[in-house]
Amino acid sequence: MVCFSHDVSCTIVGDGLIGKTCMAKAFAGDSFPDYYVATVAESYIGYVTAYGDQYSVNIKDTNGQHEDEHTRSQMISDADVIIVCYSVVERETFNNVQSFWIHEIRKFNKRRPVILVGTQSDIRDENNTQHVSDLEGQNMTKLIGAEYYNKCSAAAKTGMKNVLESVVLASVIYKKKTASIIKRVFGR
Repeated sequence: MVCFSHDVSCTIVGDGLIGKTCMAKAFAGDSFPDYYVATVAESYIGYVTAYGDQYSVNIKDTNGQHEDEHTRSQMISDADVIIVCYSVVERETFNNVQSFWIHEIRKFNKRRPVILVGTQSDIRDENNTQHVSDLEGQNMTKLIGAEYYNKCSAAAKTGMKNVLESVVLASVIYKKKTASIIKRVFGR
């Protein structure tokens, strides 16, 4: 039996129908779903070896309905890291990152690291101006104060390890920074 010495809690938010659940299932090693079922709140466990250590990542998948703040609020406030997703082929979901999701995240969890993830990258057409480019994703990362930008495709199984490694790295850096502050303030 493999022992995972580090646990990270991660909550995924973003509009509905953009692949959040598919991404969470892919992290956990589950198969790609055949059809869409609306998510209320689900948990998955993903495992990654990063930076010389093994990590267990508890992934909380939330629904994408803007009106259902109550369901997401506790999951956001309990997270070590928050992933905010948009579909690279649905510009409105990208715009909602800045106009809705980052505000909800900061309302319930002001200081925890955020990672921006563009989903459905396997079906993006670089020549389609309605699709969101990597440069736009990188610029949005800076604009919202996210730690990292990643793109992935749960269907094609690309970019998934990079997302999990970003979650782990953001958590490790945040925890070290917090421990350093506590040590300076309390001398412990």
